[in-house]
Amino acid sequence: MPNSPEFHDTIRKAFTQQASAYATSTNLIVGNTEALRLIVQHLDPSPETRVLDVAAGTGFLSLALAECVREIVAYDLTPAMLAQAEAAAAARGLTNLRTQLGPAEQLPFPEASFDLVTCRLAIHHFADPARPVAEMRRVCRPDGRVALIDIIAPEDPAIATRYNALERARDPSHTVALSRSALRYLAAGAGLVVIDEYTWQLEVNFQNWVALTQTPAPVVAELRQALMADVASNQTGMQPHFKDDHLAFIHNWSMLIGQPV
Repeated sequence: MPNSPEFHDTIRKAFTQQASAYATSTNLIVGNTEALRLIVQHLDPSPETRVLDVAAGTGFLSLALAECVREIVAYDLTPAMLAQAEAAAAARGLTNLRTQLGPAEQLPFPEASFDLVTCRLAIHHFADPARPVAEMRRVCRPDGRVALIDIIAPEDPAIATRYNALERARDPSHTVALSRSALRYLAAGAGLVVIDEYTWQLEVNFQNWVALTQTPAPVVAELRQALMADVASNQTGMQPHFKDDHLAFIHNWSMLIGQPV
């Protein structure tokens, strides 16, 4: 069940284990500094903006936004992740960032509380993403914005199935990465009209990817074999290739910005 204690326990277990590695991951998908810079640039918040960052994790986006907004709430299900965010905020002397613990399916905030609601690299961890996105829309001001930022799967259903199977093998807390069109459909279903959309690609080193989630060695071997076998055909949608004799692949990203209707 999407909001069951068992589901949330799976998420907490995975991210408690990964919290320390996530907090120091500045060269992978999680904390890629150039991607964060581009996200903040596209969002272009004003100094008076009040922000909610849903499923904030160790706070990479929260910390980046805190530099240029009035107030930001980093909200997440996992205490260990928020502890990393708090430590990073303190180290930077940021006093406008606070953390709050809870599930994305039930945001403990009144309607129309925030000018900007963000959710980065989390949609693919939600069992039923429609519920969290509807909550994001609820707490966003009528003239505010909701930004959904995530890795995206290929549009071809067969390739997307293979792609998600590999992601899930590497990290059991992965549910389904949506395609770009499915992400737009999700936003519309939650009552958001898309006003902007940005896409980009990040090259990911395979070994760093599996190290981040502490994937067991037998699974790492299977994933490596699957990607190496796919170098010529790209039937996983991950565009596996070798860079400097190291296995790498491509993550496709989308940032969809919507307004409540």
